[in-house]
Amino acid sequence: YAIAFSTAYRIPHKPLNHRLQIPDLIDNDTMTLFFRAVEEATEEAIYNSLIRATPVKGYLGHIREALPVGRVLDIMKKYRAY
Repeated sequence: YAIAFSTAYRIPHKPLNHRLQIPDLIDNDTMTLFFRAVEEATEEAIYNSLIRATPVKGYLGHIREALPVGRVLDIMKKYRAY
């Protein structure tokens, strides 16, 4: 499950008029599609960050190599991850 929050609109503490207008909410069926889209976008972002990673040198000279892209793609193909 994924939960998203938004500050797209705010409910004022003291509205200028006494009628408070709240935008329509999204129904559950639509939210399911929204959650799928968020999940797919997150998955894509993770793949992109892993593939675009470069070797890094850290504290006390510790080196972490980037993922071998060819090997990662082979594994993804083997398990039909894309």
